[in-house]
This record gives sequence, structure tokens and C-alpha cells, in this order.
Amino acid sequence: PSCLLTIRDDYPELIPGPRTDAVAKNVFLFDEYLAQLLSQNPSALPLKPSQRRYLVHGHCYQKTLSDMGASMGVLAMIPSASAELIDAGCCGMAGAFGYSVDHYDLSLAIANDRLIPALNKAPDAVVIANGTSCRHQIRELTGREPVHLALALAELVNAGK
Repeated sequence: PSCLLTIRDDYPELIPGPRTDAVAKNVFLFDEYLAQLLSQNPSALPLKPSQRRYLVHGHCYQKTLSDMGASMGVLAMIPSASAELIDAGCCGMAGAFGYSVDHYDLSLAIANDRLIPALNKAPDAVVIANGTSCRHQIRELTGREPVHLALALAELVNAGK
């Protein structure tokens, strides 16, 4: 999300012009693309029912420069599943920030403020985190394997089998 949203948000200011604006207006996060596709054709992504509970951690850039509505809308298309957006701020990793020795303790404090406690309350839920750094932080601090939305959906695609 950070790279794509940087193109959408910063690119037009760094290199102003109609070509830049055209690029910025035509790049979409995976969930935004799917939400748009499914609004036009709800049967475009046939999903098998799932009794699973999905916990979604939003990437900071996405929460700031877009929203989580597309992710939650796509997850709502899974028959019988439940999905919740975790009420947490940043995961604490913030790209390379959390790797730095100088920031490590702060990174842990941020993650342990709301994110990690929310995950610990739902040990059987599938954790969805579209940010690479977010997934790394969650994996390191919980031992769980968070997945990108695309992977969560891939196992439910009903391809007529």
C-alpha cells in the first residue's frame, strides 16, 4: 500500500502535469480494484462459504490516504464469514523504522498498545494485513502468519471444482 499510495498522493506534487495526474488517478490498491469490479459484476469473484473469522489490520497509508471500506466490502462478499477491522493504529514497524535499534522499543510499544492485544483475543481468526511491514511485525510478535487479502480470498475462490 505505501508504494502505490505514494504514487497516488506524492507523485502529482513531485512531477505535476496531466500525464502524472492520469497515472495517479488510475492506480488502485488490490481491494479497491476488487470492490470496483464486484460493484459492476458481483459474480466476478465466486467465493465458497467460510465459517472463518477475519481480523483486518489496516496499513497506515491506506487508513490515511484511502480507507478500509473496500477491504471490508470485499470480505463481506464471503458467504457465512465474519470480518472485523481491528481498532488499532500503526503496527509499529513503519517500513524500516521498527528494525532500527534506536526505535525498536518504541516499535514494540506501538504494536502492543492495541494491535497485539486485539489479535491475542482472537487466536483462531485469520489475520489480514496488506502491508509487508505489518505482516512482519505481527509474525514476529505473535508467531501467527498474517496474510494479504489476496491470499485469504484465493483459498475461497470457487472455480467450479
